[in-house]
Amino acid sequence: MLRGETRVRSCKHQTVAVGAVAASLLWLVLCLIPAATSTASAQPQAQPSPQSSAQPSPQPSAQLSSVAGADFDGCPVTGIGGDPALNTQKNRSATPPADLVPYTTTQLAQLPPVDAAEGVTRSAWPASDQSAVAGREQQAVVLTVYVVRAIAEGKEACNCDSLNPNDHDVHLYVGDIPDDTPANAAIVEVTPRWRAAYPSWNAQNLQKLADSGTQVRITGWLMYDQEHWDMIAKHERATLWEVHPVTSIQVETSQGWVDLANYTP
Repeated sequence: MLRGETRVRSCKHQTVAVGAVAASLLWLVLCLIPAATSTASAQPQAQPSPQSSAQPSPQPSAQLSSVAGADFDGCPVTGIGGDPALNTQKNRSATPPADLVPYTTTQLAQLPPVDAAEGVTRSAWPASDQSAVAGREQQAVVLTVYVVRAIAEGKEACNCDSLNPNDHDVHLYVGDIPDDTPANAAIVEVTPRWRAAYPSWNAQNLQKLADSGTQVRITGWLMYDQEHWDMIAKHERATLWEVHPVTSIQVETSQGWVDLANYTP
């Protein structure tokens, strides 16, 4: 009977062991299911991609329009006639870098000129003069000034002597005070290439700024125009140094500076 009893006890122990295992498994399953559920619910929701979550890009400013870099209306950057080196500088299309050099018209008038006796053709100048002017013409500048007068010019060699008004420059006389005289003013020029990209830069709109005495901010490339010594003699301008071409025109408002294209008087 001991052997049978042992067998019965062994079976009982096995049954108890199996039951304990089953209970353990059941406990484990019951514990893990809520944990898995809570873990799943705790997983972070999928985030939108950077592209979809980013704020909409601001609309490009009017100052980012494309400007013709080669021929414009059939006219090469060297123009026809006059000084090809000067014409090339007038017809630049590159946008200036961000590190602009600030100037007043008074400071512009203080820049050294090339002696009139050197003539109007740069290639005939002494090397020192050529180098000095070329160095300054690499400067991108900004003038905070007032428009004194705006004039739609006629045909010029830099624009291949075209008779089409769309191919003519707009000359702006600018001064440090609203009622400055041309004798104290500097000249900055809107070229046909840039005006084609920014149609609001016309003589009519710019003269309105002169009439209203509104302050403007003119950005562009420094340039020396050796062809106008006669204007200096007639007291029609303060200097042969110009901002030419103009690459940005902004107007002062109560909300800050705005591009001329977006300006409402």
